[in-house]
Amino acid sequence: MKENFGDDGVNATRFAVLLVRTKRAGTESFLTEARQAIWSVNANLPVFRVRTLKDLYDQSMARTSFTLVMLAIAGGMALLLGIVGIYASLPTPSRSGHVRSASASLWARRAPSCVKCSCAKARCCRQSARR
Repeated sequence: MKENFGDDGVNATRFAVLLVRTKRAGTESFLTEARQAIWSVNANLPVFRVRTLKDLYDQSMARTSFTLVMLAIAGGMALLLGIVGIYASLPTPSRSGHVRSASASLWARRAPSCVKCSCAKARCCRQSARR
């Protein structure tokens, strides 16, 4: 190589790619036969990085598959948080039989619901109206 490029520091690598279509791809017996056929032509040729087309396809799809799995996990978590949030905001019956909701109980703490006596539960006004 130095006679072609001189001593310029150019590093040239020669390689060959051999593609074979067969139903026995990936088997050790086929790999042995292919190596013997290649070495019968030139015994100095190294045979390395033997891969099937399925391996190449899986390697090329790895990033896409990982992204889709992460997106599915994030979507599932968002759905779960949404369901929990909606369930938490639904009104629930209290022990006294009145329907309470989380937002209503927060509002009752801030603003009294009884106008006459400013109590938070308005029981005194209901009881006085019944008498």
